[in-house]
Amino acid sequence: MRRACRAVTTLFILFSLCSFPVAGQQDQGQKIAEGKKISEKLITAIGGRDGIEKIADRTVTSDLNLLSYGVSATRVTYMKGSSKIRLDTKIMGMNSVLAYDGEKGWMINPQTGFATDMPQQVTAELKKAAIGDDALLHPEKIGITVTSEGQKSIEGKEYIVMKQTYQDGDVTTVYLDPATYLPYRSVSTSLDEKLEKVEQEITLSDYREVDGIKLPFIARVTQKGTDYATVTIKEYKFNTGLSDSLFARPAK
Repeated sequence: MRRACRAVTTLFILFSLCSFPVAGQQDQGQKIAEGKKISEKLITAIGGRDGIEKIADRTVTSDLNLLSYGVSATRVTYMKGSSKIRLDTKIMGMNSVLAYDGEKGWMINPQTGFATDMPQQVTAELKKAAIGDDALLHPEKIGITVTSEGQKSIEGKEYIVMKQTYQDGDVTTVYLDPATYLPYRSVSTSLDEKLEKVEQEITLSDYREVDGIKLPFIARVTQKGTDYATVTIKEYKFNTGLSDSLFARPAK
């Protein structure tokens, strides 16, 4: 039970990060120029820059199926702006919370019910997850370099490869469907239940339009080449007026 709780605690973002070697200066300049063009096509495919920028906050309700542990969980993810995020998870009758208030990370231990400081590794990952749409809309503002890496064949189909690299070397590699420019798969690293970084692959499907924005409703997650979890989105809600107090650590 405890291992399953730790697993669902660390499965908190659908796009995480890994590092890759930097190419030569001239080649890198060409990749950046092409990356900007691809990024704009991705923004248009999702719903357009204006439409995405109107989203001040979002609430996402989902079901998690942890295949490796044979248990299920439910989760509600709250995001506000580009700096606040909270994840409420219920698993085996216990509730856990992970949150980043824009400055500090905190969590509620599902076994004690008390708020505590979040491990540094989890705080760093959650802080990056809180960036949300700004990683796509304004990458230069937060030091992200977007590059084009050509194409790659996956199961007989060619996909456009785009990478988002942070100043600290972390990167997400995203494979875009050339017919729609929507993300099909990401390959990165994530934290496992031991808070160690492992390779993670996320495949997205069942795109639907919600308030003019195209979003995936199913994600299949593999870690170290093994099926790890499936995520089924039940509902997306935008601009519900989430209060800053939702992300603040409880006094007791």
